[in-house]
Amino acid sequence: MTVERDHASLDAEITEQGNLVRQLKADPNVSQEIKEAAIAKLKQLKAEYKDLTGKDYQSTASARPKKEDKQNKSAAGKETDKAQGDVKKQSKLGMDVKKDENYSDWYAQVIVKAEMIEYYDVSGCYVLRPWSYAIWEEIQE
Repeated sequence: MTVERDHASLDAEITEQGNLVRQLKADPNVSQEIKEAAIAKLKQLKAEYKDLTGKDYQSTASARPKKEDKQNKSAAGKETDKAQGDVKKQSKLGMDVKKDENYSDWYAQVIVKAEMIEYYDVSGCYVLRPWSYAIWEEIQE
C-alpha cells in the first residue's frame, strides 16, 4: 500500500514540478540559475520514479493536445500551400514571383531564366556566360 501511495504522490510531484519548469521557461524575467535548479529537481524526481517503478516517467496527456493542435494547424497549412502551389503551377510560363513582392527572388529568377549564368561545382559560385558578361561590361561603362 505504501508503494502505491509513494508512486501516486511522486507522480503528482513530477507533474507539479514539470508545470513549474514550463512556467519558468516561459517567463523571460526569471534567472537562468532558478530555471536550472528547477530542472535539476525535476530530473531528480524522475530518477526516483525510475528507481521506484523500474520504468522511465511518461508525461501525462496535458502535452499531447498541443501536438495534435500543431498537427491540425500544419495539415491546414499544407492544404493552403497546395492551393497556392496550384496557382503557381498555372503561371509556370513566366515568373513565379512578382517584382513588387520579393525583389531578390524575382531578380534571381530573371538571371536563371535568361540563362545568364552557369552553375559551378563550388556551392554559391556561378560562371557568367559570355553574353551576360558583355551586358555587365556595358553596365559598368
